[in-house]
Amino acid sequence: DCTAPPELLDLCDGVDNDCDGSTDPSCPVVGAAESWLESNSNNTVFPAIASDGANRALVTYLDRRTGEAGIRVTGTANQGTSWASPNDLRLDSNGDDIDAMSPAIAMASGNAYVAWEDTRNGNARSIYFRRSLDGGVTWETGETRLDTGITDDSFDIDMAAVGTSVYVVWQTMDWDDRSRAIFFAASTNGGSSFAAPVRIDHHPTPTTGISRTPSVAAAAGGRVYVAFADNRFGPDAIHVNASSDSGATWAAADVRLDPSTVESESQAPVITSDSTGTVIVAWEDEIPDGADNQWKIYAAVSTNHGVSFSAAVRLDDDPLPHDSRD
Repeated sequence: DCTAPPELLDLCDGVDNDCDGSTDPSCPVVGAAESWLESNSNNTVFPAIASDGANRALVTYLDRRTGEAGIRVTGTANQGTSWASPNDLRLDSNGDDIDAMSPAIAMASGNAYVAWEDTRNGNARSIYFRRSLDGGVTWETGETRLDTGITDDSFDIDMAAVGTSVYVVWQTMDWDDRSRAIFFAASTNGGSSFAAPVRIDHHPTPTTGISRTPSVAAAAGGRVYVAFADNRFGPDAIHVNASSDSGATWAAADVRLDPSTVESESQAPVITSDSTGTVIVAWEDEIPDGADNQWKIYAAVSTNHGVSFSAAVRLDDDPLPHDSRD
């Protein structure tokens, strides 16, 4: 007995409230039950996920089942129907009193890669890497240190992979002056070896500046893009640097993306790119919008491989002054 007026909205109650012949068409659908990926009663945090775009996916995470923090990985070969390929495998080789933290993961061309930070070299965190040549089912023994030649604290990792190229970025804090810089390491042979890390931000006061929270994206043909926040203008602003040769060389100047009409905090950039030269960066921004001084989400787009970007646009449309973050 459908007697509701046409303007009545669906109420997600299993009834055709608006008499249009469909039941709850725009309501959320409950999917399959969640799967417990790790067998641990202690803290398991900081998950990161990657997929091969077909059937395989991997999740890596920090796990404290033995007391110290370790890095583990669990995978699926059937689009998440089951998770046992591998099954809760530990990747770092650290023992007691050494923590491994904050993993990043990528998959490309049948390979899988995980990088993380750990304290095996003392109080300063170092960046380590391990790879799989069969999509994550098995992993090569041994780990590769990526922040070679750096004795300061390295952390906050991101990673991207395309073809046989693997790109890892992180921030390093100088123990003496507390400045922070963005470093990058590249492999063009599927993670078999990496070039020495290079600093890629252009903060005008490198011994006192703070460059942080890097995010990396890559495309075929050696294109690499890194977005990060730094304080060269006072409050954090969002910048991008780009390479067209797999990170061997970088643009001579960073491109600023956030609105500069009012200097305000801009943080936590994320970046993506494609093979056509399109690069998109989104971030959190505290720039005032009328009476709204809360955090907002902004984005900017490049269609020329990161040489220049469109004016930043606000993405969230919250009519009330609420924070939009992460």
